[in-house]
Amino acid sequence: MSEKAKELKTGETEGARVRALKEALNHSVEKVLGGWKASLFAKCFPSLATDNEAVLESIRLSVVEAVRRAIYEDLIGIIEEEGVAGPLEELSALVKNYAGPKYAKAWRPSGDPVADSRAHDAKFLQHEKQRLLESLESHRKSSEELLQHVKSGRKKCRENQKEIQSRLSALKELSDVCGRLQKEKRIAFCNNMFFGVDIPHDVAEGNAV
Repeated sequence: MSEKAKELKTGETEGARVRALKEALNHSVEKVLGGWKASLFAKCFPSLATDNEAVLESIRLSVVEAVRRAIYEDLIGIIEEEGVAGPLEELSALVKNYAGPKYAKAWRPSGDPVADSRAHDAKFLQHEKQRLLESLESHRKSSEELLQHVKSGRKKCRENQKEIQSRLSALKELSDVCGRLQKEKRIAFCNNMFFGVDIPHDVAEGNAV
């Protein structure tokens, strides 16, 4: 494999974002390894650079190639085994199907954890506030309904009390009448037994002249 070979191959069936990711990684790896020039190795190994320049260059190429291979193996493992392609394809579908304004600014972390958490918690707190207000309104309506039931019950109690008093008055009047009738019957019975005649009630009681 040559020094300029790229290990992350792109296919026509892959999505645009997957291809862009692989190309960006290839460019980054090659840019980093491209900085490992012969002059850098010469500074690190001055004794070899003087008399064994060819040997030093061979060492440099071997090291660069070994590092390149290790990096690409790790990147391939991350992309294929960790399932990076799937989420990128889903992101492409979401962007394609997005019906909102194209140039609206999306939220991004500011770098301040306190501010970012505040922005995150604001939506939850607003929802919680709305839930509490709805619960308070529900309890208020229940209290009003209960108060109306209490007022209605009190009114019914007053009406029942009046009805009870009215019936008690009628029963008392009836009891008085029954008491007088029983007394008159007892007097008439005694007169018949002792005198053999019926004496008027008022006379028997000593009311007549």
